Amino acid sequence: MVLKKKLSVKKFAKLVGHHSEGNIRVFRERLRLKGIIKNNEPLTEDLVPVWKEIFTAHEQQGVSWTEAMDHVIDHSEYSVDQSKPQPSEEVITSKNDEKMDEIITLLNEILVELRKEKVFNNQ
Repeated sequence: MVLKKKLSVKKFAKLVGHHSEGNIRVFRERLRLKGIIKNNEPLTEDLVPVWKEIFTAHEQQGVSWTEAMDHVIDHSEYSVDQSKPQPSEEVITSKNDEKMDEIITLLNEILVELRKEKVFNNQ
């Protein structure tokens, strides 16, 4: 499998139509738990069709987000052979991911303010 452009949760949300970043974090967590991506790997463009299937299952069939995610991921080309040993389920929690996203957002806001004050300029 050749991976495409790596995306943050926020960029992935924009790419798929501004869906809830929280749901996308859960999606990323499910992919990690199933061994499809590693703990430190971001989402990629090639996962967009999988997300779209999940969204369709959730909207049209009325199943919960997590049920839709598990079903689509288990039946996608990315599913992992369950007969093989699975990686440890110790993964970065979505709370940690949320905190990191908050920190990045705050740092960007600080940078904007510093540039306004002309304290820090990229040259």
